[in-house]
Amino acid sequence: MMNRFLIFCVTLIAFFSFTKASFAEDDFTFGVEAGWAFSDIKAEESARLLASLCGCTVSYTYDTGTAVLKGVGQLRLDEQSYVEAGYFITSDLEATYVMGANSATESYNIHGAEASYNFTSGGFDLKIGAHFSTVDGNASITIGNTAYDLGTLVDSGSGYVAGVGYDMDGGYQIRATYYGNLGGESDNTATLVSAVWSF
Repeated sequence: MMNRFLIFCVTLIAFFSFTKASFAEDDFTFGVEAGWAFSDIKAEESARLLASLCGCTVSYTYDTGTAVLKGVGQLRLDEQSYVEAGYFITSDLEATYVMGANSATESYNIHGAEASYNFTSGGFDLKIGAHFSTVDGNASITIGNTAYDLGTLVDSGSGYVAGVGYDMDGGYQIRATYYGNLGGESDNTATLVSAVWSF
């Protein structure tokens, strides 16, 4: 699946490259995107499951979002469109469940590659594309003062991206981007609010 996605990215850029007679140096840009992704790790569902298993009251705290950093490359096709490819990583999304003197924790981080077609008009930017991402998860439980590692979870797969941006004074763009099927799972989604600086 990863090889198919990489082939898709290369083919997409190559196709549009050959449709233009030539490119000016300014048609190629690189940039950095940073922001905050809002995502639901379904801590409430996990707390209900734990409560049913232990027959006790479970209290919990959880993150509703995570920091995201992405490197991007852009190839302008004409005055109103360009293709973009990038690689992103996130910080950890964590949840903690407390059951009396015992507790359990879970954490997730996401990394992956994406490619998109972007249409621009009047300072606005619309994008649609695809991603291949991996969700890495870890879980542990603490009984008394002893912590036990419960193992790891890795989900990988393809999904889609769609978003809107706006060019700001100062040479950067603000964006809101929706990621569907993170790790190839239909219930793993995130909404990224970010800023992009191009060089």
